Amino acid sequence: MYLFDTSAVIDWLYSKRLGEKIDGQVSISVLSLGELLPAAKKKGNKTLNTLEKFLNNVQKIPVTEDIARLASDMKYKLIKEGKEKLLFDIMIAATAKINRLKLITLDTDFDAIGEVMQYDYEVIQT
Repeated sequence: MYLFDTSAVIDWLYSKRLGEKIDGQVSISVLSLGELLPAAKKKGNKTLNTLEKFLNNVQKIPVTEDIARLASDMKYKLIKEGKEKLLFDIMIAATAKINRLKLITLDTDFDAIGEVMQYDYEVIQT
Protein backbone atom coordinates (compact mmCIF):
# COMPACT_ATOMS: atom_id res chain seq x y z
CA MET A 1 0.00 0.00 0.00
CA TYR A 2 1.14 3.54 -0.74
CA LEU A 3 0.97 6.90 0.99
CA PHE A 4 0.73 9.74 -1.55
CA ASP A 5 2.00 13.10 -0.41
CA THR A 6 0.34 16.27 -1.68
CA SER A 7 2.53 16.54 -4.79
CA ALA A 8 1.76 12.94 -5.78
CA VAL A 9 -1.98 13.52 -5.45
CA ILE A 10 -1.76 16.62 -7.63
CA ASP A 11 0.30 14.72 -10.21
CA TRP A 12 -2.23 11.87 -10.17
CA LEU A 13 -5.17 14.23 -10.67
CA TYR A 14 -3.58 15.92 -13.69
CA SER A 15 -2.09 12.83 -15.30
CA LYS A 16 -3.44 10.16 -17.59
CA ARG A 17 -3.39 7.75 -14.62
CA LEU A 18 -6.53 9.26 -13.11
CA GLY A 19 -8.70 6.48 -14.49
CA GLU A 20 -6.54 3.71 -13.02
CA LYS A 21 -7.96 1.76 -10.10
CA ILE A 22 -6.52 2.85 -6.75
CA ASP A 23 -9.09 1.49 -4.28
CA GLY A 24 -7.37 0.00 -1.28
CA GLN A 25 -3.90 0.77 -2.60
CA VAL A 26 -3.49 4.46 -1.83
CA SER A 27 -3.79 6.47 1.34
CA ILE A 28 -3.05 10.08 2.22
CA SER A 29 -2.31 11.94 5.42
CA VAL A 30 -5.02 14.25 6.68
CA LEU A 31 -2.30 16.90 6.43
CA SER A 32 -2.36 16.53 2.64
CA LEU A 33 -6.13 16.79 2.73
CA GLY A 34 -5.73 20.13 4.49
CA GLU A 35 -3.39 21.34 1.76
CA LEU A 36 -5.41 20.02 -1.18
CA LEU A 37 -8.93 21.23 -0.38
CA PRO A 38 -8.31 25.00 -0.29
CA ALA A 39 -6.41 24.91 -3.58
CA ALA A 40 -9.16 22.83 -5.23
CA LYS A 41 -11.88 25.16 -3.95
CA LYS A 42 -9.98 28.13 -5.34
CA LYS A 43 -9.79 26.49 -8.79
CA GLY A 44 -13.53 25.81 -8.93
CA ASN A 45 -16.16 23.10 -8.84
CA LYS A 46 -14.68 20.89 -11.56
CA THR A 47 -11.34 20.62 -9.74
CA LEU A 48 -13.05 20.19 -6.37
CA ASN A 49 -15.29 17.42 -7.74
CA THR A 50 -12.29 15.62 -9.24
CA LEU A 51 -10.44 15.83 -5.94
CA GLU A 52 -13.48 14.61 -3.98
CA LYS A 53 -13.82 11.63 -6.33
CA PHE A 54 -10.17 10.79 -5.67
CA LEU A 55 -10.60 11.25 -1.91
CA ASN A 56 -13.59 8.89 -1.86
CA ASN A 57 -11.29 6.09 -3.04
CA VAL A 58 -8.39 6.53 -0.61
CA GLN A 59 -7.88 6.00 3.09
CA LYS A 60 -7.24 9.17 5.09
CA ILE A 61 -4.70 8.61 7.89
CA PRO A 62 -4.95 10.86 10.95
CA VAL A 63 -2.00 12.38 12.76
CA THR A 64 -1.41 10.45 15.97
CA GLU A 65 0.75 11.16 18.97
CA ASP A 66 3.27 8.57 17.72
CA ILE A 67 3.50 10.36 14.37
CA ALA A 68 3.90 13.75 16.04
CA ARG A 69 6.63 12.46 18.39
CA LEU A 70 8.58 10.76 15.60
CA ALA A 71 8.28 13.87 13.42
CA SER A 72 9.48 16.03 16.31
CA ASP A 73 12.55 13.82 16.80
CA MET A 74 13.31 13.90 13.07
CA LYS A 75 12.82 17.68 12.86
CA TYR A 76 15.35 18.11 15.68
CA LYS A 77 17.87 15.79 13.99
CA LEU A 78 17.47 17.58 10.66
CA ILE A 79 18.01 20.97 12.30
CA LYS A 80 21.15 19.67 14.01
CA GLU A 81 22.46 18.46 10.63
CA GLY A 82 21.66 21.79 8.96
CA LYS A 83 18.97 20.19 6.78
CA GLU A 84 15.85 21.86 8.14
CA LYS A 85 12.70 20.80 6.27
CA LEU A 86 9.00 21.63 6.57
CA LEU A 87 7.29 20.00 9.54
CA PHE A 88 4.36 18.97 7.28
CA ASP A 89 6.74 16.95 5.08
CA ILE A 90 8.42 15.38 8.09
CA MET A 91 5.02 14.44 9.55
CA ILE A 92 3.98 12.85 6.26
CA ALA A 93 7.23 10.84 6.21
CA ALA A 94 6.60 9.82 9.84
CA THR A 95 3.08 8.74 8.84
CA ALA A 96 4.57 6.48 6.16
CA LYS A 97 7.12 5.01 8.56
CA ILE A 98 4.71 4.35 11.43
CA ASN A 99 2.08 2.83 9.13
CA ARG A 100 4.67 0.88 7.10
CA LEU A 101 3.60 2.46 3.83
CA LYS A 102 5.71 3.41 0.83
CA LEU A 103 5.60 7.18 0.41
CA ILE A 104 5.16 8.40 -3.16
CA THR A 105 6.18 12.00 -3.82
CA LEU A 106 7.57 14.40 -6.42
CA ASP A 107 9.31 16.43 -3.70
CA THR A 108 13.07 15.85 -3.39
CA ASP A 109 13.03 17.27 0.16
CA PHE A 110 12.01 13.77 1.19
CA ASP A 111 15.51 12.57 0.24
CA ALA A 112 17.05 14.60 3.08
CA ILE A 113 14.37 13.37 5.46
CA GLY A 114 15.13 9.81 4.33
CA GLU A 115 18.79 10.24 5.23
CA VAL A 116 17.77 10.85 8.85
CA MET A 117 14.61 8.74 9.10
CA GLN A 118 14.85 5.38 7.39
CA TYR A 119 11.52 4.80 5.65
CA ASP A 120 10.29 3.43 2.34
CA TYR A 121 9.75 6.19 -0.22
CA GLU A 122 10.08 6.98 -3.90
CA VAL A 123 10.54 10.36 -5.53
CA ILE A 124 8.88 10.06 -8.91
CA GLN A 125 9.59 12.25 -11.89
CA THR A 126 6.90 13.37 -14.28
